[in-house]
Amino acid sequence: MYAHQRWGGLLRRPLHALPDTGTRAVQRIFLLPAAVLLVALGTVRILWGTGSTLGVAATDAESRTVLSSAADWAQGLYAGTGAAGLLLLVLPGLLPRLRVRTALALAWSGSGAAFACGGCLWLGQAVADGLSPGASAVPAGLPGLLGALELCTGLVVLCAGAFTLCELTAAAARPAPAAGPGRPAPPMERAQEHSAFSASRRHTRECATPDDR
Repeated sequence: MYAHQRWGGLLRRPLHALPDTGTRAVQRIFLLPAAVLLVALGTVRILWGTGSTLGVAATDAESRTVLSSAADWAQGLYAGTGAAGLLLLVLPGLLPRLRVRTALALAWSGSGAAFACGGCLWLGQAVADGLSPGASAVPAGLPGLLGALELCTGLVVLCAGAFTLCELTAAAARPAPAAGPGRPAPPMERAQEHSAFSASRRHTRECATPDDR
């Protein structure tokens, strides 16, 4: 509900109506490799979910259960959906009529699952390993590398998404230029989208102090 109140006008737009913030080329430099990496990480997770022991130590392979396989399946599918959402956001021409909220939800849930379920688990194991030098908590080989890459990928998508959302919000809230000599009036569609976005922002800030009000 909070996201709908604050960014409703932006989230309801189709992808082809996203304002050009001027940094889309820079976003592609970071997010396209992140999407490719999410696909690779998701593929490995799905292989583990099907019973493959690719890069897994023999002791870890013997201790795998149905729950661990289901978790790998879920993480792999989430990573794939996250990659699809990122591609739709940085390449809006693929499905121009798709709503922004759909692509953003895919990218958010997929990258968030990779960061929280894989990356944060690896980070906790690395901290435990540093505090207990005698015991090795971080998985060796491919599982350890996978966790580190999931952490880095999630952070890249998080930072890029935060900056992009701020830019899109500022661009959508910017007043349309007034018509004048030599300057045509803005299209009706753009005016309607701007008014819808402005209406969605007419709410009181929940964190405002009495002095601010």
